[in-house]
Amino acid sequence: MLGESLDCDRVVVMQYFEDDTGKTLGLVRLLYEWNSTYTTPQILHPHLYQATWHEEWLISAKAGEFTGGTIDELDEPCRSEQLEIEVQSTYNAPIFVNEQFWGILGIDFCRKARRLTLPEIAVFKTAASCVGSAIYRQQIQQ
Repeated sequence: MLGESLDCDRVVVMQYFEDDTGKTLGLVRLLYEWNSTYTTPQILHPHLYQATWHEEWLISAKAGEFTGGTIDELDEPCRSEQLEIEVQSTYNAPIFVNEQFWGILGIDFCRKARRLTLPEIAVFKTAASCVGSAIYRQQIQQ
């Protein structure tokens, strides 16, 4: 499992939904969460289970870029939201389904801040690509 191979404390899959009214940048909704025994589940926080998207992260994700870092590198309100669930470092890899931005695969480190190495980032991006492929296969089968 990705969480165990990277020794992280939380793995989430969040789907992106556009706001057809144009009032917000859209929202992300938590669809899947795995937590280590050291972590409070994110799904227990209603405003983090489904949240509006932060502009710089949305732009980066849609461009296919990996985002995240240690908590002290994050801007508000993202920093406060992550501190609420005891995150020390957070990273996101975009998920694309049939070449369309679908959402993110996220990992959190809660016990201590941690920077990912280039090989770890490569594994993380590959995992996000596999999630996108699985979603696409499921859509075709339905």
